[in-house]
Amino acid sequence: MGISLNKSTLKVLSNLSHELRNPIATIASGLELLEFVAEKEKFEKTRNILIRQVEQLDHLVEDLLDLSRISNDKIRLKKESFHLNQLVNWAVEDHSIRYKEKGISLQMVEKKEDIYINGDPQRLRQVIENLLHNAFKFTNRGGSVALSVDRQENEVMISIKDTGVGIPANMIPLLFDPFVQAEAAPEQNSSGLGLGLSISKEIIELHGGRIEAHSEGPGKGSEFVIRLPME
Repeated sequence: MGISLNKSTLKVLSNLSHELRNPIATIASGLELLEFVAEKEKFEKTRNILIRQVEQLDHLVEDLLDLSRISNDKIRLKKESFHLNQLVNWAVEDHSIRYKEKGISLQMVEKKEDIYINGDPQRLRQVIENLLHNAFKFTNRGGSVALSVDRQENEVMISIKDTGVGIPANMIPLLFDPFVQAEAAPEQNSSGLGLGLSISKEIIELHGGRIEAHSEGPGKGSEFVIRLPME
């Protein structure tokens, strides 16, 4: 009888095949190369490439698993009271090296007030790191990304603002749909399945909050704002 697939599903499967094939091919080539590498420097360089590709594969698979969990209503938050400023600082520290290597300024706008919230720290860190990854991908060398945490009445606001390629007005309403991808900065290859923002939206809404995207248009940067209730 065969399997009938619509165009949208075929495009998703094509993207998935492409995204999985690239790191797998790199890993296979790297493993073959390791057999002939005698110099320590080249060995370490090849090893680091393999590690990055394995991490990329892990990220792709985890996104697909999260999409499945969300579709089946199986994501469960492990809430606790935690220091939000500290969590955000850790995320910035973890991304600082790759930002520096690309020549992008990454800064945390410090606030004197310590902010504690009740939520799932691992899931919220996942959202923040996804937004930092997107800002990195859509900002050219010489640009900047600023992250801030602030309290506004009964809400806490997390903002990630970049000077990147910006977002066309017609794309903003679609950004949080699964498998939607905007064009990356010219020097950065587009990667991923377009699931990060849709997963982030679901996680924030499970916390009783909301996430918004803002941009004045192409070439004018963008800002993503997370709003969470103070419980």
